[in-house]
Amino acid sequence: MRFHQNLIEGLTRALDQIFFQGLYADQVVPALLRANPKWGSRDRRLLAESAYELVRWKRLYLYLADCPTLKNSEDIKALIAARAVHKGIHLPPGFKLPLNLDEKTLKNRLQNAGSQRVIRESIPDWLDEAGIADLGLDRWEKELPALNTPTPVVIRSNTLVADREKVQRHLGWENISAEFISGYPDALVIEGRSRVTRTKAYRKGLFEIQDASSQLVAPALNPQPGELIIDCCAGAGGKTLHLAALMGNQGRLHAWDIHGYKLRELTDRAKRNKVKIVNTKKISPATDLAPFYNKADRVLIDAPCSGL
Repeated sequence: MRFHQNLIEGLTRALDQIFFQGLYADQVVPALLRANPKWGSRDRRLLAESAYELVRWKRLYLYLADCPTLKNSEDIKALIAARAVHKGIHLPPGFKLPLNLDEKTLKNRLQNAGSQRVIRESIPDWLDEAGIADLGLDRWEKELPALNTPTPVVIRSNTLVADREKVQRHLGWENISAEFISGYPDALVIEGRSRVTRTKAYRKGLFEIQDASSQLVAPALNPQPGELIIDCCAGAGGKTLHLAALMGNQGRLHAWDIHGYKLRELTDRAKRNKVKIVNTKKISPATDLAPFYNKADRVLIDAPCSGL
């Protein structure tokens, strides 16, 4: 494998947006690939894998690059170089490696990293302390590799328009294999890394991408048709849309969040999902919520939205 200069520059821009501007990797990377349609499939895969791994293993690669913290694009390029050397990816001619970043030095740093759990598993100190306190050291050391393992793509059939059998059938027509998950009545797991958001079934609103564990939350609230329900930390609306489906599109569903751009995404998703009962509201500590006092039948607060 080889990094060409244009890939280095593209990856640097992407990581700048993720690390310094706070944008989501799963939004930045597809946008970069769409903006460069002439890149070949091998280069696109290399860039995407590199971006996601450098986000997931940021602390490890900072250590390997001997970079205490990220301050600018040069530090990002040091991270890219560290991963390239680690994975045996050739860098473009003239690329200036950070000082002392060679295979021998990298091997020594990897050995040292292996004895430091926070470096080896690429997690912040506070998370390590919390994990040990909550789970105990033995269980925590088993949990960490699972947290660092990329998950399969799981989707939720939108029961307003399709059951999971129909979703499976429609995806099959587009040469995408999806299997049911025991204990999750609306979930299907996608085999491989198929781009399900490009399918006709997705555009028709037959399903949403939603992790299996996340699909347990809305049913736990036991929403009923006709109720007034508030999702206080709605984000981009995965659980909100699930609530709407369980309510049969009947009632009132208020989706609140502190980020307006997430709520705009929720609005778009709701249209595609044929959901008509959602009202979005950007909130802050100054928002007057008095009109909602004693009005809701149920309230969902899924916080913090950490993925932990």
